[in-house]
Amino acid sequence: MPFKREIILICLVNHNYSSIQLSPRRGKMKRFILFILLLVMGISFVSCTLPGIDKATGSDPEGNENEEMSKDVLEDDTGESGTSEESSNVPKSEETVSNGSDGNTTTSITLYYQDGMGYLIPVTRQIPKQEGIARAAVNGLIDNSQNREELMYYGLYPVIPKGTEVRGIDIDDGIAEIDFNENILNYESAKAERNIICSLVYTLTGFKTITGVKVLVNGINPDSLKFSTDVSGILDRGNILINTGKINLEEGVGKSDVYYIRQGIDQRSYYVPVSYEHDIVANEDKPAEIMDLYGREPGNNDLQSLIPKGTELTESSIEGDVLALNFNHSIKNYGGTASEDAIIRQIMYSMKQIKGINKLRIAIEGERTHLPEGTDISRDLILPAYINGIEEN
Repeated sequence: MPFKREIILICLVNHNYSSIQLSPRRGKMKRFILFILLLVMGISFVSCTLPGIDKATGSDPEGNENEEMSKDVLEDDTGESGTSEESSNVPKSEETVSNGSDGNTTTSITLYYQDGMGYLIPVTRQIPKQEGIARAAVNGLIDNSQNREELMYYGLYPVIPKGTEVRGIDIDDGIAEIDFNENILNYESAKAERNIICSLVYTLTGFKTITGVKVLVNGINPDSLKFSTDVSGILDRGNILINTGKINLEEGVGKSDVYYIRQGIDQRSYYVPVSYEHDIVANEDKPAEIMDLYGREPGNNDLQSLIPKGTELTESSIEGDVLALNFNHSIKNYGGTASEDAIIRQIMYSMKQIKGINKLRIAIEGERTHLPEGTDISRDLILPAYINGIEEN
């Protein structure tokens, strides 16, 4: 249980303090010591609060979703039937590495787990730096005792069925061909099937060096799975849908992912992508399409948007890697710092899918100053690196 040590210590200090007869001088000293102890424990208590809705800032310490990996993502060790090659066409990138509390180097990756209602939720985790990071990411999605234990506290669950093994991964020219044993087919519903494929595709395409995924079972790429999910070709974020009642996007149809807020256990909040189908639009027209989608109701009570009703995007443009957005005054119709943070985060996560964008330039009726609760929009906002970060044991 979190904070158990602090609670017990407070009780012990309070008990001992109340049972001691103090002289005036010693009493003052004891009270001072007790005050310092309680102050330290209070700071410790606050610092242990788990992440929910983060403060949106102009610079984000988390990096980009799975895309700051080095060529290690291409150097997966192979199973009995897989091969691995490094493609010269795949760009290298800097590696996001930090020192863990035990002195070991770690790196951040974003994986897609499901909650108790079956929503796929992206979660950023710290794992040990290693070769074959793509294989490690997929192994983190498999239902086993270790993964379940690590996720249970957060109300999340692995997506891939028990007993599933990765026989091999071949990454060539941006396409990750991943071969599983037959246990990946041990599921009993269409929703489970959709979640398995969506989780795989969204997790792996979170790496900068992977643009698409091909799924094999015992070395064979099936045309479809048992609940009719088409896996015959290369799957990517442009042709599959997440957290909807279907998965395969029809030809000639466009899609966008809109991020809502999902309330988890213990008052913990998660940002959740939901795909919507729409007409195909040009890259520069996608911001308007996304904001129009925010004007709709999420469709159920499990998800919510804090973007105020009546918010309209009056103008947008792309200048280099900066997306400029101009809103009407309705976007300011909210109350509280948490709402302000969430509104900015929802917009930033949704705009990340627009190609070539790294920064956001927000204006309200042409003005760039501060939002009502203090967020500085006079400068460009760097798109958030990761999402729904959790603390590792």
